Amino acid sequence: AKGMGILHLPNLTTLDAETARAFAGFEGNSLDLYGLTTLDADTAKALAEFKGKQLRLNGLTTLDAATATALAEFRGQYLHLNGLTALDADAARAFAEFKGRYPFLNGLATLDAGAAQALAEFKGDGLHLNGLTTLDAGAAKALAEFKGQYLDLNGLTTLDAATAKALAEFRGSSLVLNGLTTLDAATAKALAGFAGKTLRLSGLTKLDADTAEALVAVAKGMGILHLPNLTTLDAE
Repeated sequence: AKGMGILHLPNLTTLDAETARAFAGFEGNSLDLYGLTTLDADTAKALAEFKGKQLRLNGLTTLDAATATALAEFRGQYLHLNGLTALDADAARAFAEFKGRYPFLNGLATLDAGAAQALAEFKGDGLHLNGLTTLDAGAAKALAEFKGQYLDLNGLTTLDAATAKALAEFRGSSLVLNGLTTLDAATAKALAGFAGKTLRLSGLTKLDADTAEALVAVAKGMGILHLPNLTTLDAE
């Protein structure tokens, strides 16, 4: 496998530490082990020795604090854990020590305030949480403390004003909410507190006049207000 870019083993369902250490010696860019649904701390620590850019473990459905601590030792740029459906505060706190740029956690459907606060301590560039379908104001306020540049929340299809106000406190450059299909004026006004460069709302196809006016206020001082699929402005 030396010299290849990707070692892709989608049907491997079990892995011990010794074998993981052997795989970690692969000299390519990406190690893909989608078939693993569980991983113990010793095996995770061995995998974390992989020197490539990307470790993809999208089959994992659970992650405890000890395993999260071990995986956080991976020194690549991208860590994919899109199969996780839940993450508690202890595991999130351990995982936040990952020194790469982007962790992908797009399988999480919910996130409580404690786990959100722990994840917000991550020191990389962005958090990808596109599986979240609901987010309350407490968790949103915690996530807004993230000091990176990108916060991706494309799984949210609706957003209330209180949660929007909390998210608007995010001081990174890009807030991505492309899953929103509707937006009222009160929520748009709450988003006006966002001081970043880009607000992406690709899911919106229709706006009423009051909401459009509120979004104009959001756009002041912003580099890009991204509404590529907007086709209708209702003047009523």
